Amino acid sequence: TQSTWARAAAEDAKFDPEHYVADYAEPPCDSETIFAFRPWWAVAYSALKSVPRLEAGYPGAGPLPCVFPIPAPSLAVPIPAVVAFDDAETAALRELPNKEYLIEDERTTLRGLLDLLCAYAYEHRTSTGEAGPESAWTVARLSGLLSWLDEFSGALEEPLVGVMRRSLAYPRFRSWALADRMRRDALMILCSGRMGVVKALLEMRALFRASDVFFYLNELYVDDYLIWIQRASDAAYIAFVNAALATKVAKQDMGWELDALEAAADEAIAASRGAAADDGAAAADA
Repeated sequence: TQSTWARAAAEDAKFDPEHYVADYAEPPCDSETIFAFRPWWAVAYSALKSVPRLEAGYPGAGPLPCVFPIPAPSLAVPIPAVVAFDDAETAALRELPNKEYLIEDERTTLRGLLDLLCAYAYEHRTSTGEAGPESAWTVARLSGLLSWLDEFSGALEEPLVGVMRRSLAYPRFRSWALADRMRRDALMILCSGRMGVVKALLEMRALFRASDVFFYLNELYVDDYLIWIQRASDAAYIAFVNAALATKVAKQDMGWELDALEAAADEAIAASRGAAADDGAAAADA
């Protein structure tokens, strides 16, 4: 679509190879904390490892595997101990109207959901769960659906490639490892089932509601997703999650020659270390 092409062109213009190489060669001081952070969906995933499938016809019946990725857990049987809502989130759910949606292709809507969850997961991880003044901006900027109204009507890779490209072009910390962690985080939220998705959307809704700039995104998208996902087809959701888990995204898909940039950075680092070692040896001989 025209919006897809315009979005990709804007991302190409925004991507800064020097910024990417700088973060690759010398990650920000808080990068270790960001990667070590254990979000709520990781806790939910650990709990789901021991939960048996309760639907006889569910794909891959039996205990959930103990390693990521995993198929989506049963949606028909709620598991309150895995994902719980606080009082504010429960009150927010009660505020939502009772609406029905006529959706021709649930897959397109689910691809948009994946884009939203990736953007949310990036913000939640990089802020280590402590939302700040830039949190709403981060989610809105990373999501192609929210920033470009892009509906992702193509392949399943499209929303993943789009949001991963944006994570390498816009935020402060631009890292392929972080982009891939964002993807995995979003898949883990999907694997926590309907309740996990609702919790993520509720937290996103709270971010936008507190913003003087992005509050309208709730009425435009988030509220509708919150209402719809609670009634979405289990079969369509499970099929989508399994397809998303099987979808691979590589550095080459970003279109920015990340491997070449990293190789050049590695060579420069090695040369710098070699020069430092030679200087040290010369000083010792003097």
